[in-house]
Amino acid sequence: MKVLKKISIVLILLGFVLAIGCNSSTTEKAPPLPGEKKTIPPDVYVPANQTPEKYLDKYYKLYTDGNFKEAYKMLPASKKAEQSEKEYEDSHKTLPVESYKLGAKKQKGDQVVIEAKLKLKQFGTWTVSWYFVKDSKGYKVEDYAAAGSEQKK
Repeated sequence: MKVLKKISIVLILLGFVLAIGCNSSTTEKAPPLPGEKKTIPPDVYVPANQTPEKYLDKYYKLYTDGNFKEAYKMLPASKKAEQSEKEYEDSHKTLPVESYKLGAKKQKGDQVVIEAKLKLKQFGTWTVSWYFVKDSKGYKVEDYAAAGSEQKK
């Protein structure tokens, strides 16, 4: 009889532990497991009343002024999928831009490429190529890629 009572108590405690451990009361989403795809945010488009050049001018003004929250909203969807707004802000605070200059728009078919020359305080001049694709909704902000420093050592 004592053995059954002890087994019952152990089973009841085990049931409580499992119920508490399996409770998903948190609303925070768990990070993806290796091999899982991250959710990609919706595509970002240049507003109908702007050109890609004016869009980038606005983006770099926000960036230069330290308004990272608004600048983040203008990133391509693929870049937003790679980093949160907080991660973007933290990393870009360490890359202050002294000045920027937008190059001429190069268009080939539906794709537009605009290069931005950034003068970073500690890292010299960097070139960032922005890619836009024109579709039925307008100019989609497709991607951007940095091409390295032109700083002399």
